[in-house]
Amino acid sequence: MFIPFYPPKPHLAGFIKGYQIVHAQTPAGLPLPSHPFPPHAVQNLSFYPRDPIEVFHYGTRQTTTSPSGLIVGPQVSRVDLTMGRDLLIVATFFQPGGLHRLLGIPMSELLDQELDASLLWNAQIRQVDQQLRETTN
Repeated sequence: MFIPFYPPKPHLAGFIKGYQIVHAQTPAGLPLPSHPFPPHAVQNLSFYPRDPIEVFHYGTRQTTTSPSGLIVGPQVSRVDLTMGRDLLIVATFFQPGGLHRLLGIPMSELLDQELDASLLWNAQIRQVDQQLRETTN
């Protein structure tokens, strides 16, 4: 599968590295795909407007269901992502320091964590999430 990477507009290039949109469907009867993700420093804001994903975090040895809009900080532990049957990901990847400048939160506080984006931008994130759900059906 080829997943294109879209560059930001020039005025956002100091904050944003780029965007990706991924859509994959797993037919009923087949096992859900699981993908390992090694540690990385890239921070992102991702939306999952269709089926949620399950995350197994090797650092905590716990499995969680990701919220539909989440912020991912720098990772030092591997995670395994189990995708839903109808996977749609709309992701924004930040330049080094870009997410910190946007949020004003030290990246050490997001180290090895994902954060429900609605905890920071409740109404705005819920609106974006709803618009993605409506326009992608």
